[in-house]
Amino acid sequence: MRPLHWSKLPDMKVVGTIWVDESAKSGIGMESSDIDVELIESVFGVAAAAPTTPEKSKSGFGKKKEAAPEKVALLDMKRSNNVGIALARLRVTDAVIKAAILDPVSHPLSSEKVDALIGMLPTTEELDSVRDFSGDPSTLGRVEQFFLALSDIPNLSPRLMALQASQQFGPSWEALAHELKTMLSATKQVGDSKALKLVLSRVLAVGNYLNGTSTRGGAYGFKLADLGKLAQVKSADGKSTLLHFLARLLTTDSGSAVDELKGELAALPEAKDMAMEDKNADLAKLEQSFKQAKTQLELSKKAEKPDAITPLLTSFCDDNSARLEQLRTDQKDLVTKLKELAKLLCEKPNATTNELFAPLADFVKALEKAHQENVKAEEAEKKKSKRILPSMRRKSSTNAAGDKHSAPAPAAGKLGADQKQAAAAGLAAAAAMRAGGLRKVPMPP
Repeated sequence: MRPLHWSKLPDMKVVGTIWVDESAKSGIGMESSDIDVELIESVFGVAAAAPTTPEKSKSGFGKKKEAAPEKVALLDMKRSNNVGIALARLRVTDAVIKAAILDPVSHPLSSEKVDALIGMLPTTEELDSVRDFSGDPSTLGRVEQFFLALSDIPNLSPRLMALQASQQFGPSWEALAHELKTMLSATKQVGDSKALKLVLSRVLAVGNYLNGTSTRGGAYGFKLADLGKLAQVKSADGKSTLLHFLARLLTTDSGSAVDELKGELAALPEAKDMAMEDKNADLAKLEQSFKQAKTQLELSKKAEKPDAITPLLTSFCDDNSARLEQLRTDQKDLVTKLKELAKLLCEKPNATTNELFAPLADFVKALEKAHQENVKAEEAEKKKSKRILPSMRRKSSTNAAGDKHSAPAPAAGKLGADQKQAAAAGLAAAAAMRAGGLRKVPMPP
């Protein structure tokens, strides 16, 4: 017969349901149905395979190969396959896994293996299914045997979650503590930076001059996001931007305020990519994992027999209770500092860390790049001047020597008509330069 692969309900669970009433005398499961058995067999019956003749060996003798006993499957096929693949990757026997869960100190498992075990933990229904199996356990499938090995471990899921917390809390705490410290440092640096106030004042002054008497002029401040627009304002010749002009404005013989700005806001590049929402979620996860470990600790203390996990969880909770509280304090302090910084910068009260830090960090980076480009341009101009000056001197000497041999000098006090015209043109050019501009002066032919 072709089988129907359904999930058979345990006998003890059907009482008081639609299948069997509480008196266990009636119900769907107790009724004898008048089903046409012959009709079922004619539709779903499969002819028995013809007996095969045992193969003979070359010597003329042979034995019938016995078929391997069929494994009993109690789980859904897809679920069984997934867990089976995960088990194969662990490369650990069921006995070793069970010993590690019961006594993680004497039989430690790596954090990766614990994570994998949590991902394949049996559900309550699956554990009940293997517990209620009354046949030979050796006939069960691979995954069913694994679940059966874990079925007598008390508080299986909470126990593994507590073990995971003890392994991962430390690294997660270190990462979150560093990030909160970085964000706190960034808020303090922005609020205390003298170089930032200087730079913003220069940007405001230049911007007001450029905007003049328009509606954009006469501003007392601007949004942080507007700092990104400085690179969009081109000079009249199109060779530089307002950002390059600002970098030159901030540079003196004694140094550049750009370098001071970068040093005073050193935490910004790292802090700008940290979202407060993500840090709140990370803290909530740490609090949840710590709570799971503490709950399992209380359960293990109430156990009838000494539990090997009790000393591990006791040490974990004692060591990390104060550290978790420190994170809560830093998180609350950061929320307060961010609101104060938003008010200082005239941004919206609920401005995110990205809205406060990213525009400033990007501006400092772009300003530093503009400053470096200015320095390179000045160095290139100096090198060009050094190359041109000797050439001009040689050319001047050659022209002077040629003039000396080609034309006699006029007598003192007697200028020719050409010389008088050239002198007049030179005087006119000098007068034009003194007047602040150049005009084209006719030169003698």
